Amino acid sequence: MSPRVLLVAFTMNAVISQLLLRRATNGLGGAPASLSALPRFILWMVIVSREKLEVATAGVGAGFYALVALSAWLVYGEVLYRFKSLE
Repeated sequence: MSPRVLLVAFTMNAVISQLLLRRATNGLGGAPASLSALPRFILWMVIVSREKLEVATAGVGAGFYALVALSAWLVYGEVLYRFKSLE
């Protein structure tokens, strides 16, 4: 499998995990134990073994932040701002 496909798969797994965590914390009032950590760790090891670390980290990081924001908008109806203040 190509390293780029693995990067996309890892990023999507991370985004889905964040969305599920958000849903669980909304329903339970606390953070549940995550069972998705082991497959994500194994996939990350495969990615790092096939791609340079700086490329893997940058690709996953950029994709993660963009997809989490977009997914939060699509799934939870959160408002996206161009610049959001920390106030």
